[in-house]
Amino acid sequence: SNVPGQLACTACPANTYSDLTAATSCVDCPSGTSSPAGSTTCQSGSGSSACNPGTYKNSQGDCVACSSGTYSAISDATTCTYCPVGKYSSFSGSTSCISCPVGKFGNVAGAAMCTDCSPGLYNPNAGSTSCLFCPVGKFGNVAGAAMCTDCSPGLYNPNAGSTSCLFCPVGKFGNVAGAADCTDC
Repeated sequence: SNVPGQLACTACPANTYSDLTAATSCVDCPSGTSSPAGSTTCQSGSGSSACNPGTYKNSQGDCVACSSGTYSAISDATTCTYCPVGKYSSFSGSTSCISCPVGKFGNVAGAAMCTDCSPGLYNPNAGSTSCLFCPVGKFGNVAGAAMCTDCSPGLYNPNAGSTSCLFCPVGKFGNVAGAADCTDC
């Protein structure tokens, strides 16, 4: 950097280089060679200025890392692609997106993270765009569940999407797990 009091060094732009520590300027690459931004040398040969997957070439010809929630799977991309619904990319420079894990979902394109299923909901499948209600006879009392829990014997649950089970009322009993109703005595 050639600016006094600068807080950080500035990388040499694409097609320039500097092999000196604490350099105050960059050197243009010789004809027939090129370099990505921040280089200490120039490279010759065709395709040496291609941007790697995980980056795109901006209007100035610089290679820029794809931001989180986007990716580039090819060299010399001109844009990055949003991760599709049900997938995410949590870091910059991604070459692909990852399916949302079980217990989570992704319902927007370009997600940098997936969302936990709320209590009373679950998701047993990776790459989902929504969660399912816990069925009757079961409950879910934690966020991010991949499955729901059966109501214990003596308890029941007549409602889908519940976060707890109910005690069988007086005059009724429940002798099986996962009951949606209790039996008369």
